[in-house]
Amino acid sequence: MDTLDRSTGVYGHHSGSSSRRHYCSHHRHHPYIKGEYLPKYFKKVKPSTFKGEMKKSEDVEAWLLGLKKFFQLHSYIDNMKAKIATFNLKGKADIWWEDVKNVKGIREDSLTWNEFERLFKKKYLSESYYDDRVNEF
Repeated sequence: MDTLDRSTGVYGHHSGSSSRRHYCSHHRHHPYIKGEYLPKYFKKVKPSTFKGEMKKSEDVEAWLLGLKKFFQLHSYIDNMKAKIATFNLKGKADIWWEDVKNVKGIREDSLTWNEFERLFKKKYLSESYYDDRVNEF
């Protein structure tokens, strides 16, 4: 019978006749150990693309929120978040990003998520959008 050794966090086989546990190599990396478990459908989740042609500011904000939710499922470092975001820019948004990188001399290997988000919001979300959001509340 496979049981979890709570002291080590490892699943192993426990035979009924002996109090000794036998550990198999495939049990050492059990998906439930140390928060590594994600249902299969979460692993298939991919962030959506952004083409720069959103008609409403809420759509822009929703794309960013979708990325943030995607990042919650994975333990990406800050720079990898920015790389994933820029990878998912398509069409006009991708052209805008290439122009911004060239004009500002941005190196993607050192770009942080916060810096990308700031530049992205500056381009695609107007101050009036934020004013309207504040007035809603």
